[in-house]
Amino acid sequence: PNRQFNNCLEWCSGPGFIGFRLIADDIINSLALMDCYGPALDACNTTWQDRPNRLKHKNVETIQGSTIDCLEDRMFDLIVSKSKPTRDVCELATAIYCNLSDFFYIYVVKMDVK
Repeated sequence: PNRQFNNCLEWCSGPGFIGFRLIADDIINSLALMDCYGPALDACNTTWQDRPNRLKHKNVETIQGSTIDCLEDRMFDLIVSKSKPTRDVCELATAIYCNLSDFFYIYVVKMDVK
């Protein structure tokens, strides 16, 4: 959609390719990168700190984990994921319904690796 989002969650973010693109292009105002793999989140923090011209003043946070318990009271109007099992993304959205804004979108990017 042709709009700007306030709070985005990139679930199973890995190095945050999708979220960093969205925030660098001002499509989202804040970004939560969530992954259970610590080194992936370390890479996210490095990307954020090493790109001062495009990302320094952006609201970015990393969350280690993959379950709703990690989200506390955060609210999102956009959830993105590149995770293959789309069923998991839908289950996550259902589970965190209380964390979703009144109007929200969920995008799953299918990535084929050859």
